[in-house]
Amino acid sequence: MILNFSTTEEQENELMTEFTKKFANRFLDEFDKEVQKILIKMQQSEYMKPEEAAKYLSVSLNSFNKIVKEDNIPTILVLNNSKRYKKSDLDEYMSKRYI
Repeated sequence: MILNFSTTEEQENELMTEFTKKFANRFLDEFDKEVQKILIKMQQSEYMKPEEAAKYLSVSLNSFNKIVKEDNIPTILVLNNSKRYKKSDLDEYMSKRYI
């Protein structure tokens, strides 16, 4: 049995319009996510919590803790032994990783 999927020009236009809308929405969603990432980086203060610092470097918290230990990234101890990291120290760490 052979199926025939013939469509009219109007149906083809409707399909193309639907495809275009879905593609545009997907693109805008991805674009919005990237803009949000940039805004987060711009809004971060000079001193970051470990979770913020990990996000800034785009690594997991476990990976960040390993980086701090292995690469001797300076750590600032504040109240209740909370830790903070200077943005400039993180930027310096990243700048040393250029290849």
